[in-house]
Amino acid sequence: MARAPLTQRQYRFWLEYLNTPISQRLFMHLVQLVHLPSGTSYEQVAAAAEHIVSRHDALRTRFAVDENGQYVQLVDGPGPLPVHQAELGEVVEDQNDLTGAAAELVQRPLDLSTEWPLRIIALRVAGRLRQLCLVVHHVAADREAVAHLREEVAAAVIAPRAVSHVPGSFIRQLELESGDRARRRGASALRHWNALLPSMPGVVLPYCRDNDQDLQRLGWIDSSALADALRVLHRRIEAPVPGIVLAAINLALTSWSGLHLWRWETLVNNRPKELDANTVGCFMDFTLVQSRVQAGDTFAEYVAAVTRDMLLGVRHSVCDADQLIDIEASNTIQRGTSLDAPMIYNFKGADGDMRAITVPASWPATTFDSAKVQWAERHDPALLFARVHRISEVATISLAARASLLSAEDHRHLIEAVEKIVWSAAADISIPVDELRAEAAAPHWPRIPDWTQLSEDRWVDLAATEGFLAGRLGGSDVRCALEGDPAVLVARITTDAYEPCLADLGRAARDMLPIPGIQVPDRFNLRRPSGGGATYSRSDVFEYAPAAATTVAQSEAERVLREVLEAESGKGTLDFDRSYIEQGGRAAELIRVHFALEARGWTGAPVKTVLGPSSLRNVAARLRRMDDGGAIR
Repeated sequence: MARAPLTQRQYRFWLEYLNTPISQRLFMHLVQLVHLPSGTSYEQVAAAAEHIVSRHDALRTRFAVDENGQYVQLVDGPGPLPVHQAELGEVVEDQNDLTGAAAELVQRPLDLSTEWPLRIIALRVAGRLRQLCLVVHHVAADREAVAHLREEVAAAVIAPRAVSHVPGSFIRQLELESGDRARRRGASALRHWNALLPSMPGVVLPYCRDNDQDLQRLGWIDSSALADALRVLHRRIEAPVPGIVLAAINLALTSWSGLHLWRWETLVNNRPKELDANTVGCFMDFTLVQSRVQAGDTFAEYVAAVTRDMLLGVRHSVCDADQLIDIEASNTIQRGTSLDAPMIYNFKGADGDMRAITVPASWPATTFDSAKVQWAERHDPALLFARVHRISEVATISLAARASLLSAEDHRHLIEAVEKIVWSAAADISIPVDELRAEAAAPHWPRIPDWTQLSEDRWVDLAATEGFLAGRLGGSDVRCALEGDPAVLVARITTDAYEPCLADLGRAARDMLPIPGIQVPDRFNLRRPSGGGATYSRSDVFEYAPAAATTVAQSEAERVLREVLEAESGKGTLDFDRSYIEQGGRAAELIRVHFALEARGWTGAPVKTVLGPSSLRNVAARLRRMDDGGAIR
């Protein structure tokens, strides 16, 4: 067994996986189906599985916390990989068609501490082996690597020795990540995010969040006409296709909602050029891309602006994950709300392939005609997931969304609007964005959010904010309103229990921070029914320390959480009415805290919740006991 520190990328994926509720972890499972030749035996499949994992270090890697509390990757030596079996009624073409035991095996989380990040399921139809289902954790491979792995497995079933070995890739990745260039790039990225994150608006998409649901409605189009239009734009604007498509998506969303600022979390492929092209691994990093639709811009100008924003995000996508999480948590208190990034944009554009395909000089030879929208379901915790797939003769654009965000009618109209914007812009790159938005709009657009707009980039769910405060300050009369220009959010609170209410406000304000749309007021006006009182700023409320700080654990969950945090961090007695980040907590401790709680039989609080900005008492309230089998009670 080989041992090495985790790469930053591995650490970030592992942390994100542990932060995701178990029921939603399926979104990090990349699934591929492999059709088997007639007469394939189970022994052939088992031999192929063993050969494939012996070829790729990434598929034999587990993650652990070592005896010194350090996060490490453990690369096991070559050996057999268990192959599961399941019976189906018929051959399937998509993972969503899997049922019974096969579907359960696809959805069952991969325990990265004890399991290799690959699960192979042999699918039988009428007792005969017909297909393999590959389930690969995203930490071990990206989609392109999984597609390549699918071809390797198919070849290995027929002739295992035809697939050669790729040695020692994980050590090479560590060497590349720890070099001077990578360190300089990481330091630059942290400076960038430290300056930018405090000024970012907390919410850019003010709509209902149903965080307990992870099922999305997926709509997509396959269109040769769209591929032609993208090639035309690519040549005329001289911009990358991902920037063109993202600009069109932003314009469609602006037309639908009336909003002009959009922020996407996007995935950047940072695969080192020095690595063997056949190396299976994940080289994806997350970054934020934020851009504003400016009235009066032409489409070409807007694409240039979006492309600059994307390149800025790409440049700063590699940095120390711990420090970035610390920055995000600290800035939440300063901002008064969490940084909500519910939208993901992923792209598989292939500009090089596009140049080889000739577009007729007479284009467009036909009038615009929307492609047929196809539908499926998709598991993902994101609110909105947009993707442009690899472009050749046909372009595929998909948009997945929660039903709570989009009606089926608006969902279809949005996909058609993206297609129409691309088509119209290809005919005239100087067309104003306002004209494109109006042309692509569906009836009854824009659908203005029912939240309250504090300023151009600041929204608040006023009713939810008022309701949250009223619920936490039992017996107090709470009214929230806007005052001044520019508007500030003011909470007017009348209470008989003045001092206890002020103490409760500090706890309530911290617990408001992680909830999208609920904004900690800028000012609190506290009054007694008999008269008198005072006005407190947000910082006053956060800094207020009651005479008797609550240091005694009030529940078993609080006692366990206190013991774990104080042991793992080495800090003194913690105040459970404040957040962990305020008391010196750091992201580097989170995975150790997760496993320490699990070892004591507790789970239920996402990893990042521990760091903040909620009060530790609120974190403890989310913990749940597990039974002997690991199920939550």
